[in-house]
Amino acid sequence: MPEEVDTAIRPAEPRDLEVCARIIEDCYGDVPLFMPTSGERMAARLERGGAEAAQIHWPRVYGWGDLYVYERDGRVLACAGFWDAGQNVREVWTHRRTGRRTVVEHAAVLDAGYARGCEDAYVALLHHLMRLAGDAGRNRLAVWLDRDPRIVSMLAEQYDLWAETRALQCSFDEGTSTEGIERPYIDLAYW
Repeated sequence: MPEEVDTAIRPAEPRDLEVCARIIEDCYGDVPLFMPTSGERMAARLERGGAEAAQIHWPRVYGWGDLYVYERDGRVLACAGFWDAGQNVREVWTHRRTGRRTVVEHAAVLDAGYARGCEDAYVALLHHLMRLAGDAGRNRLAVWLDRDPRIVSMLAEQYDLWAETRALQCSFDEGTSTEGIERPYIDLAYW
């Protein structure tokens, strides 16, 4: 029997975006290289479908219907977007010594955050996105939780979690930024 969806979770609507932007800013505004967001900026990204000006050439990868909110008593407490990257990209990892191959089809969480003290709402929202990832046939859900040990511990009660470190390293000497980019690297940045 399919698991019921939490009735507090619903797709985001245009009226939710300013609150979502404030929540995201409150959660991550102090992170180095964080790109500030706003309701207007989020709306533009959702309307474009994830591709700047190339709608003719590229399929929509993220848009309206992919951003969810957790609402209680008329107040949005958390938001998170579902990017089904595995729909268009599959990685094949091969272990150098054993030759074991793993196919990775992942989804990722974008535009995410939660109001102070509302970790339970965010965990419920992440649970919903994990269900969406599984329903889509994905075997990974990437979500940045380095700053949220309480969220990690709440999720670990239900899921087998593991940390993965990927990095982008480059030199900015002499105004250049093309040296030393190392793989693997996953870009969960905004479009």
